[in-house]
Amino acid sequence: MPAMTDDASVGLPQLGKAVTDPSHLDRLRRLKTVLDGLLPEGEAYLELTGRSAQYFYMARPQPIEIGAAYNIVPLAQQRRAVDRLSAKPPAIALFEAQNIILEGRSVAIRSYELYRFSVQNYVPVTIGGFILGVHKDRRDLLSDVNESLFLASLTDVNWDRGISRGPP
Repeated sequence: MPAMTDDASVGLPQLGKAVTDPSHLDRLRRLKTVLDGLLPEGEAYLELTGRSAQYFYMARPQPIEIGAAYNIVPLAQQRRAVDRLSAKPPAIALFEAQNIILEGRSVAIRSYELYRFSVQNYVPVTIGGFILGVHKDRRDLLSDVNESLFLASLTDVNWDRGISRGPP
């Protein structure tokens, strides 16, 4: 049941006072704990979950001009994003955190250049129930992480190795 929350009591200063679903609030608090444990305060991460508001809730800057990766469809925008990320790659990319899958299509399908960059440059790991990518040049962050993953070409719940497995 949604309840009134207050930023001071939940550890999310950006949230303010709001009516929140307890499971959503729990996910945000767990994600903040994970990100704060890996990154210095104010350092950007790459958000690929369809939940670009998390940049605001986590009090972290977005590393590319369009925070909602799902909306980076034009090839020129994708290439600008990849160029910017190549020049200054965030140490962490967030791949899965109860993603929002709009129209049954993931970032892998809508923003292929960004997806390809992420797959080529980030090592997937699970931490606290989330799937994150650690940049290949920042593997030092993995020293305390025992839950590594192997990429299985799974783009989202409806696609497996490029084949639609979801409802029509």
